[in-house]
Amino acid sequence: MSPVRRALCNITGGWKDGCVSNHERPAADVSVRVGWADDAPGIAAVQVRAWREEYAGVLPPEVLGALEPGELAAAWQASLNHPKDARNRVQRSRRRPDRRG
Repeated sequence: MSPVRRALCNITGGWKDGCVSNHERPAADVSVRVGWADDAPGIAAVQVRAWREEYAGVLPPEVLGALEPGELAAAWQASLNHPKDARNRVQRSRRRPDRRG
């Protein structure tokens, strides 16, 4: 590799511009699948945890404290069982046993 190409690779991070072979490129450590109604409790738990972390200091604590995974799970289950539109999909991590998002 020429010194100019090496310098460009160092500046751009390398893999984006073909400076690194395909087997050295970053890869995901999980995959996803379409969410099913049975996933509703896990999706709701992730949602509650994310809202409590992201909206702390933005929303009143009593609002965040009132979020109930069980209530949200029922809404998710209904939505996943009968989506309003066929294009409405939820992607779920396939990494078990925990749900990441």
